[in-house]
Amino acid sequence: MASPVKSSRFRTLKVTKKTSIKDFVSAHKLEFEKGKGFYQLTKPEIIQDYKEIVARRKSDGAFISGSAVRTTLGIPADAGKKFKFDLAKIPDFDVFVQSTSYNRALMPDTEFLYEVGGGGDEPAPAVTPPAGGKKRKAEAAPAATAATKKRGVKAEPEAEPAAGTSAPPPAPPGGGGPMEIVFCFDTTGSMYPCLAEVRKKIQDVVKRLHKDIAGIRMALMAHGDYMDATTTYDVTWLDFTTDQKRLCNWANSVQATYGHDLDECYELALRKVRTELSWTPGTQRSLVMIGDCEPHAPNFHLNKDKIDWKKETDLLLEMGVHIYAVQALNRGPSTKFYKELARRTHGCHLNLNQFASIVDFMMAICYRERGADQLEAYEKEVRSRKGGGGMNRELHQLFDVLAGRTTTFTAAGAADGDLVPVKPSRFQVLTVDERCDIKTFVSNNSLIFKTGRGFYEFTKPEKISDKKEVVLVDKTTGDMFTGPEACDMIGAGGSGRIKPASLDSWRVFVQSTSYNRVLMPDTGFLYEVDPDH
Repeated sequence: MASPVKSSRFRTLKVTKKTSIKDFVSAHKLEFEKGKGFYQLTKPEIIQDYKEIVARRKSDGAFISGSAVRTTLGIPADAGKKFKFDLAKIPDFDVFVQSTSYNRALMPDTEFLYEVGGGGDEPAPAVTPPAGGKKRKAEAAPAATAATKKRGVKAEPEAEPAAGTSAPPPAPPGGGGPMEIVFCFDTTGSMYPCLAEVRKKIQDVVKRLHKDIAGIRMALMAHGDYMDATTTYDVTWLDFTTDQKRLCNWANSVQATYGHDLDECYELALRKVRTELSWTPGTQRSLVMIGDCEPHAPNFHLNKDKIDWKKETDLLLEMGVHIYAVQALNRGPSTKFYKELARRTHGCHLNLNQFASIVDFMMAICYRERGADQLEAYEKEVRSRKGGGGMNRELHQLFDVLAGRTTTFTAAGAADGDLVPVKPSRFQVLTVDERCDIKTFVSNNSLIFKTGRGFYEFTKPEKISDKKEVVLVDKTTGDMFTGPEACDMIGAGGSGRIKPASLDSWRVFVQSTSYNRVLMPDTGFLYEVDPDH
């Protein structure tokens, strides 16, 4: 119920200038603890359901809080996890919202409540409902479930299914003859940028692998779907070769495909790997299949040969081919297919959320095939990288799976409790190599621009509206966060130009609604993946 709050619970402080909670608390010689500070609401704002709200009645200065204070303030019971609260509709109260982040900006001519004592709630008197509304009866809040987020608890990125080796266990790497490996790319829709990332480093990749793994022969394959055969290709490939120039030329020239429907012709690609490539007797064989969707069934009308992906997979195992099933973008319905590819061939199922990691995936898989020592050495190399691009949550998981272990990623993230976690596969972080506008960049990367789906990296002073979404990327973990708190952290919404804040732990990306905006070299571009394309 909505309960009065003892006056001794809070110390009320005047805010005279715009400042962060961290600086404000420090100036008043207080110690900040998550959940103990409450900022005064001054404009319409989205409020998450786990935050405590304290209302101060203007007529007598009495504070009220409790589980049903939202009802008192007119917030609908079915508002869900967050609700956009308009202060203008509650003229009888000053409203204070719990903050779990010391980066939150406090506005001048407001007040800040600092909790100094616990103090139980006093007996509840009747509370007058908002002006113009009918009197509401306070109701007890429903019992919290185990999944309910507690106040003041650090936000965590949305959980996704963990990658893992598929039983039976993978065959021991490094035990065969000369190494032959195929990299097969889905080039439809949102998957083509994955191959575009490989192109940027293909020359360095093939040069290093030929140097580190004596006698390695690589084949490259790309596929769309059956309907693409009349315009581009359904499946195209470069047979096994040690010719580094041919490998680079092929990767740099293969076109994107459309796909047309949700499923793609993975079953046809599996058959081509088995029947069209020149496998050498006595070699150690593996296939890296990279995609995000599912194969067609044998009865699909364009699957003229009634190809069954399960039979093709079993025949590949008979040939001694192990499959690394790299599932991109974490589409739930596809998980069973990728896990089964790995299980049937004693391979590995791997999750790829960021295409920027694909080269590390390719290198690590090759080193694992050659032996545990080479895999371990490459892992150490990744961990030692400086200035970003090193070990993050996704790569940690990759090395865990390839090494057959389960460990916890312990890097300290910078997230505060008010930030809203973003699903890891929602955005792709792309690198801008040269000065160009968004339209050109999107075209060069075979992306489809839609208003509001592109985010430029915030690196220079400018005016930013708080109506634009802001996404923060943790430099250490790679985790992404958004929400009103992200806007507040960079100071969005003011009348003047703002400078990039001193946020050493974050990369900051701001939503763009124009494809004419110029992107600067050596910055990032965040692209929202279209799950239906």
